[in-house]
Amino acid sequence: MLSRVIYLLVVVLIASQVSIVAQQKDDAPSAEVLTLEDAISLALHDNRQVKNAQLSIGKAGDEVAAARTHRLPSLYAYSVVSQQFIKHDPGANSSEANVVPGVGPFFSIGTTREPTAIFAGQILQPLTQLHRIHLEIRQAGLAREVESEKLRQ
Repeated sequence: MLSRVIYLLVVVLIASQVSIVAQQKDDAPSAEVLTLEDAISLALHDNRQVKNAQLSIGKAGDEVAAARTHRLPSLYAYSVVSQQFIKHDPGANSSEANVVPGVGPFFSIGTTREPTAIFAGQILQPLTQLHRIHLEIRQAGLAREVESEKLRQ
């Protein structure tokens, strides 16, 4: 009985090793070969550093566009509108009526309750600063080139 158990155990172990070797040989021919371009694109697909470098390039491009807008004129508009809340009544209880003691009110203080509005506009063109603005644009462009080289690296 013991010899049958040992014989059965040896047969099971040999059969399991043969199936493992057979499985390994079947997988080898079905594996696909990666080209260099495929391997590079696979490595760069979800790379955090590459995505950060691409975002940096976009940010630098936005800074170039913002620097270019400084060349344009600035437009400003101002308005002030006011109106009195209460109507001024120069009556007997008014403090202005007793400016000179013994003399009654000799002038009338009264304004109508109409709105008053003031409008102003301003256009500014930076003529003397155009050279400095041009240098800032070039500097922002160079910063964008640096970021693109970091991505290429």
